[in-house]
Amino acid sequence: MVSEQGKMVVANWKAALSPVKVKQWLDVFRQRYRPVSGIEVVLAVPSLYLRQVYREVASLDGVAVAAQHVSPYPPGAYTGALPAVWLAGMAGYTLAGHRETRKYFHETLQEVAGQVREAVSAGLVPILCMERAVATAQIAAIDSGDLERTVLSYTPSDAVQLEVAHGAREVRDAAAFFSALSGGRPVLYGGGVNRENIQELMGVPELAGVMVGRSCLDVSEFLDLLETLR
Repeated sequence: MVSEQGKMVVANWKAALSPVKVKQWLDVFRQRYRPVSGIEVVLAVPSLYLRQVYREVASLDGVAVAAQHVSPYPPGAYTGALPAVWLAGMAGYTLAGHRETRKYFHETLQEVAGQVREAVSAGLVPILCMERAVATAQIAAIDSGDLERTVLSYTPSDAVQLEVAHGAREVRDAAAFFSALSGGRPVLYGGGVNRENIQELMGVPELAGVMVGRSCLDVSEFLDLLETLR
């Protein structure tokens, strides 16, 4: 997990890049990436690409890999599942409870809590994604010991729909709300993050960093975004 002095930039590829596009993205990223002091870059990629991305970025300073999803169950008779323990040593993080998996795949609070539990047991750091409407109930469903190993992330629903980031003051107030629910856990912000606003957002003391969606799909745009933090 990023240190108390550092912050995270999580790039969520979602399901937007084909295998050919992924190779092109990684080729450019390896050529042009330069570490930014105090910043950990986390690439959240589909399971198909986890091993490929890990091999390409393992030697780069300040870069880690995240799974976009892990199973709430251990290895066993769960066809189609991705047990968290299989990712140990390859992914350092995993997303859990992203608004899209809650919406489209109908994940329950208990399923998300199970993902967090399995991730922590496997030595991964869960990035627990929530909106305000589910935050109190979701945190209540998670064991306090697991929560200690978890990074919270929140996105206002309208910011996702409109790809417009909320202002720093509103982000700061929301981060304080989420942090207070979890005993002061670090909080990420996602929603309309781009190279024009990332510097202001990363300057919010209550934030542990940001999650980048659309602006990370073009590798040049993402690298330019990182350069603004230098």
